[in-house]
Amino acid sequence: MKAICLFGTCVLMLFGACSGSGAGQASNLPAACELLPVANLQDILREQVKNPTPTNAGVGEISACTYTLPARSLEEYLGIYVLAPRSRDAVQLERLADEWKKRNVGADYELVGDAQYPMAWFPGEHKVYPSTFIILFDKATLVVTGVSLDDSKSIAFQAMVKYKWE
Repeated sequence: MKAICLFGTCVLMLFGACSGSGAGQASNLPAACELLPVANLQDILREQVKNPTPTNAGVGEISACTYTLPARSLEEYLGIYVLAPRSRDAVQLERLADEWKKRNVGADYELVGDAQYPMAWFPGEHKVYPSTFIILFDKATLVVTGVSLDDSKSIAFQAMVKYKWE
């Protein structure tokens, strides 16, 4: 009986070690719905934010979350996507922006910001694709959709400060 328990414990430890080793730094990232409290999001957006809903992470995302914005139409929402960190260079930013360009029906984006925090911005087109902001930090990559560029930056930089992503 002791042998069976010992074997079971070893198997569980082995699975635990395997599941944690491949994820590396990405496993330490917060879930998108837990990135910032709803109250902080409301302060940034200056409007009501409700119903944080985890959504299926798609291409490259670790987690994703959508929030309803009751003062807007039912089709508009705030989306936050947490991705694994990438090297902070123009090539990585353009690769990621090109992936989102496909999601945004081929819409063009512009590079914004500086070399320290590579950023891309899709201005959005009502009922076609949401505004989309992408930023590369050293310990995470964030995508914020559905709100203005300034509000997207505020969300991203508040998360950066909170989690010390610098």
